[in-house]
Amino acid sequence: MRISDQLRIDRSVMEVRTLHDLDDREDVDYWRSRPPIERMMGLEALRQAMYDYDPDTARLPRVFEVLDRSPR
Repeated sequence: MRISDQLRIDRSVMEVRTLHDLDDREDVDYWRSRPPIERMMGLEALRQAMYDYDPDTARLPRVFEVLDRSPR
């Protein structure tokens, strides 16, 4: 399950602003007020969204080979 599927967006506090009006200090103050586990969950959600990563479907690559050994 993706972490981003577990997160809920509170649309009552969302604002649409231009990048010129954006004040990064508000974002920094908000994230510093959150507990560390919530910060990590937010970071992981951003990482999954950025790289389109789904941990449920990601698998390890096969790394083994079948070798024929001659008997001694």
